[in-house]
Amino acid sequence: MMIKPPRFLVQAILFFYLLLIAVLSLASASDGEHTELFALPPLPHFEVEQQPDTTPAQQQPVRDASSSLAPPRQTPSKPIAPSMPGLDIVLVMDSSGSMKKNDPNDLRKPAAKLLLSLLGKDDRASIVSFSDHGYPVAYLTQTNGRLNNKLLFEAVEKVSNKGAYTNLAGAIEAATRVYEQDWDSERKHVVVLMSDGKMDLASAALDKQATAELVTTLLPVLKENKIQVHTIAFTDNSDMRLLQAIANLTDGHFNIARTDKDLHRVFASIFEQSKEPDILPMQGGRFSVDRNVREMTIIANKSSLNTQVSLTLPSGRVLDSDAAFDDIKWLVSDQFDLITIQNPEPGEWRMLPEGEANR
Repeated sequence: MMIKPPRFLVQAILFFYLLLIAVLSLASASDGEHTELFALPPLPHFEVEQQPDTTPAQQQPVRDASSSLAPPRQTPSKPIAPSMPGLDIVLVMDSSGSMKKNDPNDLRKPAAKLLLSLLGKDDRASIVSFSDHGYPVAYLTQTNGRLNNKLLFEAVEKVSNKGAYTNLAGAIEAATRVYEQDWDSERKHVVVLMSDGKMDLASAALDKQATAELVTTLLPVLKENKIQVHTIAFTDNSDMRLLQAIANLTDGHFNIARTDKDLHRVFASIFEQSKEPDILPMQGGRFSVDRNVREMTIIANKSSLNTQVSLTLPSGRVLDSDAAFDDIKWLVSDQFDLITIQNPEPGEWRMLPEGEANR
């Protein structure tokens, strides 16, 4: 004998069956959708006379500024790890002709090398030169190893002072291209823009157009993707309002570097803001090292070319740049010494000569 189920039970089963089909259909449609987290609009193309001032990096040509961009896609961020994420930093260096006057000794180059030397094995760096346009000289390169550091240092040296124009929009656009080609949303992204001038594209109309596109198009994209831009002005004649706006709109910092000491201080400060290292307080050239410290980096600024830097260890041993030990790396330049020590001896250290800018 067949038992006939109640009518209300049949209706309930049919209702839930139809509901299940509807849910599965919605899920299938959702899986086929493509969501862009941000889209960078086409950038302006400024018609100015081409004045290449250095040899761009060969592995990836820079595309025309009017081309349609497909910016790096982001994925949902993972929980913040206890350790500091790797840093991707783009150094954007002014190569316009006015740099001959405002930086005649190319002091921006050793300062840039200082920042590169401070970066760790998990960090990457790129060098961009700009005048009428931005020209990547070196794309994102791991900063560990002598060969990679040599390549980055050579890229810094290729930055000239022969450009005819100053295109700050082109400078930021080139930095964006660098990130676009090798984007990693898990890393921290910082741009350092160094310039001595103002937007100069040969006509007031082009200057105004480029400035508007920079502020309304480029910078909001950097802000949305948490790319900080730190700006450095070399003279009081720079367009400080624009350089400050670039920094403010991307949560960066604006600095003025009138002297070589200012420049080294600014670069050291940018490193501290970007990497947030533990800093040992130093008074009168003396500082204490805890036994848990595994690596220590010291920046010793020099007052003259003849300045000799030395370190006295807690044991009384004295070190200088001639010290040849596997656990000590001592970089000497005209403006500063950069000393990195593995497993430093715990206790009180002393550095000579003393100086407020030493770190």
